Amino acid sequence: MTRTIYGATIGALAGVGIGLYKRQNPFTWFTSMGANCAIATCCFCGFQELTRELRAADPDDWANSFLGGLASGALLGRLHGTGINFGALLLKEYRLRHLLAAQVSNEGDKATVSASKQSLLSALYNFELPEWSPIQKLDEEEAKRRLVERENQRRRTLDSLQTGSLPAKDN
Repeated sequence: MTRTIYGATIGALAGVGIGLYKRQNPFTWFTSMGANCAIATCCFCGFQELTRELRAADPDDWANSFLGGLASGALLGRLHGTGINFGALLLKEYRLRHLLAAQVSNEGDKATVSASKQSLLSALYNFELPEWSPIQKLDEEEAKRRLVERENQRRRTLDSLQTGSLPAKDN
């Protein structure tokens, strides 16, 4: 517990320094840096103690710190990545709603609004890539053709394996 308090204090003091250096509100930096350092320190210390208990090792063993750091880094990194993905999804939804709200305020009629929402959504999801792009949409006819090609290749490979001859490569 004391190491967590020390970590939070060091983070809070660093936050005040950063806030003063950037000429921003030091209290905001104080709270955010202090909380982040407290969470990281608490997680590290918890995993370090868990590692020590699982290994039945000496409290001063460097492997406890190493393994605790790996485990806490993995957990906090995963939480951070998940938070970023979640925030990106919320931002995308917010921007889409904001765009639709701007469309709604310009239109006025509910029937027109519904049609404009549908056209806007279809424009967002049915965009066309340039011809030079290596990523292209696959239409249904091309997908069927590729499926038939794969099935024919699989059939030829099975036939060649049954007869004992080497499969012919199609290039």
